[in-house]
Amino acid sequence: MNKHCTVTHTGFNIDTNGRIGQCCLQKKEFLIDDFDNITDLNSWYNNDPWLSEIRHSLDNGIEHPACFTCWHYEHDNKSSKRIRSNNAEQQSKKTTIEHLDLRLSSKCNLECKLCFPGCSSQIEKLALELKEKNIESRLDLPSKNKSNLDISKLLTLVLDLPDIKAIRFAGGEPFIMPEVEEFLFKLVEIKQDISIEFITNCTVVKNKIIDVLEKFKRVHIMCSIDGIKDTIEYQRYPCKWSVIEKNFIKLYNSNFKVGLTPCITLLNYLDLHRLVDWANLFPKARLCYNELINPSYLDFRIVPISARENFYNIFKNIEFKNCMENWRIFQSKTMYDYRNPTEQEVDDLKHYSSVVWDYKCKEKFLDRYQWANSII
Repeated sequence: MNKHCTVTHTGFNIDTNGRIGQCCLQKKEFLIDDFDNITDLNSWYNNDPWLSEIRHSLDNGIEHPACFTCWHYEHDNKSSKRIRSNNAEQQSKKTTIEHLDLRLSSKCNLECKLCFPGCSSQIEKLALELKEKNIESRLDLPSKNKSNLDISKLLTLVLDLPDIKAIRFAGGEPFIMPEVEEFLFKLVEIKQDISIEFITNCTVVKNKIIDVLEKFKRVHIMCSIDGIKDTIEYQRYPCKWSVIEKNFIKLYNSNFKVGLTPCITLLNYLDLHRLVDWANLFPKARLCYNELINPSYLDFRIVPISARENFYNIFKNIEFKNCMENWRIFQSKTMYDYRNPTEQEVDDLKHYSSVVWDYKCKEKFLDRYQWANSII
């Protein structure tokens, strides 16, 4: 069966470590060491061996392992980014960059428990602090060979793209990145007739960035809100729910398209009904979701069946005001998924919860998630 994916022909992603791919969900293979050696980004994109291999595999019906996230959803009969992109755009094998996905730095203000040092400067700072105190941690510090993007050079290459339609900024947290401000302020002077997307944790919403965004043709803000009140304050430590809710309402009442993109983990799984009830207060904001499958010790599927009865009784009857169809599959099927954790997952959960998460959080993991005592 043809596994053609429009994204692999029109999308380009640069992550916080400078690794490249066609999509933020792909496993990345290598760095662009020096943008100065690239004079035509589109020509390089067309001819790069790694990107060409992925396109060739998919167009010949082979599920390339780099695209494991889409296969995860599709094997569960759910919509994937591949399917949604193919449905949204005409399936053409023309290879040209139309959608650019940029993580210009790892600067962030949170230590989200589902994140890594390479994607969050705060987790990197925590890893260094633990190391200095001789506390053994499995938090891997980013490679010293991490690419440092030349923002001006990158902007020049982007402005030369003949078919660019949309640019997405994520992180880290794009609202606090000076690199994003620099890029946007220069971009808006030359090219306003494109879509701009932000993935934000909603802890900071700078007015000067909002003012610039309003000058672009279309703006879509995707809010990574995984729960409400104490649930998100634990999963995305050390955020404050009152700040997040206030900022979300500000964005919701703007002229931008605003959506909710929670990530389901074992930390927020049993509270998802509270999130949906809150999201229903904002029917213009489409509620999507991602299932965290890496790191696997945070997979909601290992939450014991004995802890789920009350959640099942509530969530099976919950109504959605505006949601992606995968939520209905989750409600009728996926939420019941269960598997036994592996020995490695148990060991990892025990390590990260006791050594890393409990290090700063006043609320200890096993006090909050008492069901976890039966696992670790």
